[in-house]
Amino acid sequence: VKDMPDSIGGRVEFKAKVETQTQRVPTIIFNQLEVSGKAHKSVEALPNSLGQNNPLITKDSLVIIDSTTFVVDQEYVSARSWLKNTAKAIGSKYIMMEGTSKQTVEGNGEFDLLGLNNTEGASVVNGGGFKVKKELLLNDGALENSQQNNLTIGDSATIIRNTGSIQSAPIFEKTANVRYINQNPLITGEELPIDTLVLQKLSVENTGSITLNRSVTVNDSLRLQSNIYTYFVPDTTTYVLTYTSENHPQFTTQDAEVAGAMNRTKMTDSTVFNNRYTYVLFNDPTERGKFASMKITTKPNQFHIFPLGDQKIK
Repeated sequence: VKDMPDSIGGRVEFKAKVETQTQRVPTIIFNQLEVSGKAHKSVEALPNSLGQNNPLITKDSLVIIDSTTFVVDQEYVSARSWLKNTAKAIGSKYIMMEGTSKQTVEGNGEFDLLGLNNTEGASVVNGGGFKVKKELLLNDGALENSQQNNLTIGDSATIIRNTGSIQSAPIFEKTANVRYINQNPLITGEELPIDTLVLQKLSVENTGSITLNRSVTVNDSLRLQSNIYTYFVPDTTTYVLTYTSENHPQFTTQDAEVAGAMNRTKMTDSTVFNNRYTYVLFNDPTERGKFASMKITTKPNQFHIFPLGDQKIK
């Protein structure tokens, strides 16, 4: 791949078939790129004519087919239009859908890391069927899927949501984790599993909080940098965050909390609830065995509108 131009028009195919070989695919701009054949195809970081490292870019189409393995390690791949995968895309870097108009994704292949960073979104078409084995990054735009055109989240995979979203519930192979990384408030969506046994780790890393759009169950770990609200308006119907693990929730800031209803189903001698200051302490360990679960509801303090009187906080 030495002395390659910064971009190539037309259609370029990497089709080596010997399984023990690796064919290198340079990080240049392709119009149409097809990788096929049983030989591994590996992204190779190739500085451009200015000495800069860029992602591998496909302007019109990226097609991964024919039992190939596309290794994305040295640099990420920016797919800016049609993306088809009926084989395997593995590695430590993302294949990102980064078009400027709505794009499509299809195929029954596997992605280790797949991301969406397109304000106009992307549609799963022709039945979908692909699996995301490690991480699905919803950075920007809506991933438009449906029961007829869907994707599978592999066992123990993580959905990472920034400002992006997923239109319908994906198929969860077994268990999954969810992380929120946006800096603004978010209302949860179809990234949260309905099945109470699926969600293992929930991490709220955005500074602007999240608001639940339905009740949710977390089974392994809960980590909060900002608030989880289980209601839209105080003193109205509230959803419930159920936490089934014996692990204490992790509150990484002093004010982080589950604002609203939190239910815990495994009680320890000292069980932390909605925030780092709210807990239930059992002086007699035999007493906690009497509780199958316990729910505590907290509300934000509000100063009374008048300076005098006997109701300073309500």
